[in-house]
Amino acid sequence: MSTRVTTGQEAAVRAATGDTVANLQLTIADHLVEIAALFKPGVKLTLIARTPTHPDGSRDVVVTDDNVSSVIRALELRET
Repeated sequence: MSTRVTTGQEAAVRAATGDTVANLQLTIADHLVEIAALFKPGVKLTLIARTPTHPDGSRDVVVTDDNVSSVIRALELRET
């Protein structure tokens, strides 16, 4: 994942210090690592959480182990 996966203890410290975004990314990354284990090696995972009511993207979250242009291409292929 693009976010470094750390121990739950480090995530707890981040949460306690108010680093909400970092804690969210670590939590998501931990889960994506577990999900990736269900697939064959080489799978790329991306999670996108959007808040359409904030068009500036300020509340959007993207966690991926892929490059963004490849993710965009994959989405474009499915749009047709």
